[in-house]
Amino acid sequence: MTFNNASLQKRILIIDDNQQIHQDFKKILHAGKDDNNLDKLEETLLGEANNRHNETYHIDCAFQGEEGLKMVEESLKKNKPYAVAFVDVRMPPGWDGIETVSRIWKLYPEIQIVICTAYSDYSWEEMVEKLKHSDKLLILKKPFDNIEVRQLTNALSKKWELARIANLKMSELERKVEERTKELNKTKSQLEAILNTSPVHIASINKSGKYASWNKASEDMFGYKADEAIGKLTPALFHKNDEEAKLVIDTAMKEGIFKGEVIFNKRNGSKFPAQLLVSKTIDSSGNHIGFTGVAIDITERKRAEEALRESEEKYRTMIEHSNDMIWTLDEKGSFIYFNKKSEEITGYKIKDGVGDSFAPIILEDDLKMVQNVFIETLQGKSQSYEVRIHDSERKRIIILSVNTAPIFKNKKIVGTVSFGRDITKQKQAEKALA
Repeated sequence: MTFNNASLQKRILIIDDNQQIHQDFKKILHAGKDDNNLDKLEETLLGEANNRHNETYHIDCAFQGEEGLKMVEESLKKNKPYAVAFVDVRMPPGWDGIETVSRIWKLYPEIQIVICTAYSDYSWEEMVEKLKHSDKLLILKKPFDNIEVRQLTNALSKKWELARIANLKMSELERKVEERTKELNKTKSQLEAILNTSPVHIASINKSGKYASWNKASEDMFGYKADEAIGKLTPALFHKNDEEAKLVIDTAMKEGIFKGEVIFNKRNGSKFPAQLLVSKTIDSSGNHIGFTGVAIDITERKRAEEALRESEEKYRTMIEHSNDMIWTLDEKGSFIYFNKKSEEITGYKIKDGVGDSFAPIILEDDLKMVQNVFIETLQGKSQSYEVRIHDSERKRIIILSVNTAPIFKNKKIVGTVSFGRDITKQKQAEKALA
């Protein structure tokens, strides 16, 4: 934000009931070529070159205090305020100078005032007591000294200009601070909403080990209300207490983050498993200021995993002790698994067969048919067929009755599962009977 003389022209107001005083001020503040001697005298006295010809003043005059107040009011409406006002003390029959200044300052307290007087109507103490703005008030004794008037006008208008610029900058700064505060408050509200509606435990701890935040999910998960946790030492949440808590904090401190499964205590003494993530919190300068923790109750997941494990064990037992051969193939026709019955009938061992193609164990005359069945099964068709295979030593031929079906994973066929029964003896008996 910048200002110059063009954008902030100094406006001077003269309030005096003597028209000759008006003319004197205009002459002094608009000095012409005839004032060269005065310029030289001013330069000699002040020790600096006179630059008053670079200053631009707009001078307005009023004969009474009421008129001057209206002019100040109009200047403010037009956003062209006066920088300095020279006010006479005695202006009968209207307000005197002190009353005029008092009313002007109520309307526009930033204006610089010079009281012009030839009498001691008021003492300095009385004027300060009545006006209360001693830092913007000066007294000029009549008759005027031209240099003194110029210097007062220049100094006070500069003072007014700098104060105005400072006020504008301060207003702009306050506006930016207000906008930034609103943004931060909005962000804070959004974060608080996220924290309080999050289904997972989110809490922060300062360097002293006291909780700085504790969301609604934390209350539900542990049974401690926010006011019971915030500002207080962490409750004994870990099942293994100090040992496990120390491990979590030490890991987060050393590596920046801890991630793993832990056992937590509820307030009522019950225990539950949780997936915990704790990260070291640092400020904008990189200083460690605490930790932030996020935890998810994984009780239901653990139950599901346990149920799945029990189910897998149950079905694995059924498969391993089945009287039928059971095997699975991947999309390429390689063995993934076959059960003990398959080992007993064929002599092949699972440790040797997994990853091998089914083709080498099929009799050459039946191979084309089995390959077609495999392709059709991968297309989603369940089938039944008979096939002849070699045993592991290739000394005998085994005849199998097979039912095969596709294996689905995420609605996609990823292989086949087959159930086979050895019908070699049955076929031999049928042949003998025939």
